[in-house]
Amino acid sequence: MSKWITRAVLLSFWLFSAWYLYIGGILTKSLSFQESLLAIAVANLVFVLIFTFYAGTNKPKDPMFREAFGGGGARYCISLLPSLTQIGWYAVVVEIGGTAFAFVLGLERTNPLFYLIIFCYGLLTIWIALGGFQRMGKLSYLSTPAMLGFALWGAYAIFSRLGLNGLVSYQPVTQVNWGVLGGIQLLIASFISAAVTIPDFLHDLGSKKNVFLASFWGLVPTALLVGGLGAAFAIVGNSYDILATLQLMSG
Repeated sequence: MSKWITRAVLLSFWLFSAWYLYIGGILTKSLSFQESLLAIAVANLVFVLIFTFYAGTNKPKDPMFREAFGGGGARYCISLLPSLTQIGWYAVVVEIGGTAFAFVLGLERTNPLFYLIIFCYGLLTIWIALGGFQRMGKLSYLSTPAMLGFALWGAYAIFSRLGLNGLVSYQPVTQVNWGVLGGIQLLIASFISAAVTIPDFLHDLGSKKNVFLASFWGLVPTALLVGGLGAAFAIVGNSYDILATLQLMSG
């Protein structure tokens, strides 16, 4: 199997997460379902171009940043920005994932064990991250079938409640001047820290073509699927609170 295919699978696995469902739901506050999909597609194509340009240089980001911003700028400014932006998204992922797991165990928020489960879930995500690609790759044998099953169940639940016409005819209550451009801006802002880190995992693929293939197939289809599901969930539940919508749909 080509190395770029393996990296595409890992990118897809990384993007298939609660926070991207959340982002897809937020888009429906001001965009229709079709406009949300368009914003998702365009924003991820922008990232594909960014990754192809930077990772295609076959040079890790740290030397590139030192050349562009100097030693001090690369160390204190560029390195600080992604470290701060990731705190917020990590908190979102841990809260959603830990809360969902606690609900599976039948725990309510009034139970002290509820918050212990969230804490343990956060430690688990750190342990997975410390294992790098090897640990994430092994985990994907369990998580990928689970995620595909979730996507199929979500699609069935959505269409059984709304149907295709319900999704296509949805119009947001709030209209904004920038429309799709505002959605693209939101998506890029929420994912921009990845533009600093992801190229490090792609620069050894040997050519810009391989980087492009890994980025495109790893990001665009998955983003449309997961972001589209998040948008549809929000339309069904009239809320971008993923857990509340899932409880409603499973009831």
